[in-house]
Amino acid sequence: MSADTWGTSWGGTTGSWLASWAAAFVEVPDVTGNTQGDGTTTLEAAGFVVAVANAYSSTVVAGSIISQSPLAGVQAPSGSTVTITVSLGDAPAQNKGGTRRKRRRLFVDVDGQSFPVASASDAYAILESAKALAAQQAPALARKAVRRALRKQQPPVAILPTIVVPSEYRTELQPLREQILALYQQALMDEEIRIRLERNARAEDEEDVLSLLLM
Repeated sequence: MSADTWGTSWGGTTGSWLASWAAAFVEVPDVTGNTQGDGTTTLEAAGFVVAVANAYSSTVVAGSIISQSPLAGVQAPSGSTVTITVSLGDAPAQNKGGTRRKRRRLFVDVDGQSFPVASASDAYAILESAKALAAQQAPALARKAVRRALRKQQPPVAILPTIVVPSEYRTELQPLREQILALYQQALMDEEIRIRLERNARAEDEEDVLSLLLM
């Protein structure tokens, strides 16, 4: 065999081998931050087997992928295993002895009704619902309070809901709580003005009628 023939044959064989080798390796996709289900689907579609580990995380929500091994971008053999670490959420609180301490249940109370919450966003959503309800019922409550006060010849006082929020979320929720109470206060002021204007108009009409009768 000539040198040229040998080189061509060797080179051809090598080229074929390199192509086969390259085809057997696949780039690992990046699935960090994905949900466990989405990440598993992506990796399996790329030709990998998925193994799952779990860990607590204060920054990655439960059910989402914290990390993966091999890392994204690595060339790994098709059919090999990629391990994803999935978040369990915040770790349970521990006391000084290192044993787990039962997490305190938190509630938002609105006029005697208690709503369990697991986060500040849960509590905020409840107060948003309370605000929407306030916009609907505040005028009727204000009308009732003003008429009762005028009958008794007393200053009207707004009928306000009792809103109690967990101390852990008080700073975040206080502005929204104040907005809810302000809706009732504003409704009282508006209703008092409206009723007094109606009464004044009625009194003026009565005076006009009386004047006509006395003419």
